[in-house]
Amino acid sequence: MEHAMESMGQDFNCCFDYLPAEETRGGILIACHQDYVLGGPVLKGKLCLSMLVTLKLTNSQFMLTTVYGPTNSVDKSDFWMN
Repeated sequence: MEHAMESMGQDFNCCFDYLPAEETRGGILIACHQDYVLGGPVLKGKLCLSMLVTLKLTNSQFMLTTVYGPTNSVDKSDFWMN
């Protein structure tokens, strides 16, 4: 995660969260640039992250969600049910 934060820079430090990779693949990151948006608390699921985002310029809000689908066939059924 440190490498990702170095790549993104200081503008993302206040508003981000992640789910780490499992084994050799996967992992997800959600982040907002602090100069342009306000990010609400991050809701964490087993395979997803969601954040309420407010655009500073227009005060518009929306939910931003990022999802990581499982590679294991057994887990895929549970994933689609959620």
